[in-house]
Amino acid sequence: MLNNASNQIRSKAGVILLLLSFCASTLAAPKETPDYKYTITTIALIPAIYAKTPPKPKTDELVKQKQYTTEIAILQRLSKYADKRLAKRIKARTGLQIISQKYVMQIMNANGFTTDTLYTQKGKMAGSKFPVPLFANVQKLAGLLKVSAIVMPVLDGPQDIHGHYVFTFLGGSGYQPPFETSRAAFYVVSSSGCNLCTSVTMADHPVTQIGQRTFQFADWRDMLNLLIENFLDELTEKTTIIFK
Repeated sequence: MLNNASNQIRSKAGVILLLLSFCASTLAAPKETPDYKYTITTIALIPAIYAKTPPKPKTDELVKQKQYTTEIAILQRLSKYADKRLAKRIKARTGLQIISQKYVMQIMNANGFTTDTLYTQKGKMAGSKFPVPLFANVQKLAGLLKVSAIVMPVLDGPQDIHGHYVFTFLGGSGYQPPFETSRAAFYVVSSSGCNLCTSVTMADHPVTQIGQRTFQFADWRDMLNLLIENFLDELTEKTTIIFK
């Protein structure tokens, strides 16, 4: 009985902390431009970044080293997947012309644009607070790319939520299976350096397991798809943005 009670307390505390974390990140988002119509005809995508990655273990922790290497490789694959998926879905849902990422990278490299120069906090999470665009620098980049707006995706590293017991007044006690959770912030910045849209979103996904085998990449990829669609839902519902 004591174990169940302690599990319930920890579960409630975990949910509260998760909600506080989400609220803090939302409140920290930069203010959007006052309502006025802005037309977007061409758009550039900054390569997706992970603002939080697993801590690097000590050199003598071989098992943790292997797990770390595996997770970093997955995040690298996912960031590349995010770039392609986001471009595809923006084109499908808005019809916008999207500048090739190869050209974007050429201009960024030639002019010294990096994560450090495009985001606050050097592109890293500060607790639960997402980094935000350095708007003056983004405006310069938009001018060099000759685009109407720039989309900047910032991803928070997925987290494993272990299975635990939960209690609700309506449903009583029960067991919550393990699942994955992830967050992201998507910024849309105009060529004049104005913040047109900030979308801070969250997605959950149950852990896929067959026997002893898990499918971490597939689960994280599915969450990424949900985060992208959540962002596009918000972007396409904006009455102040016109797509041409």
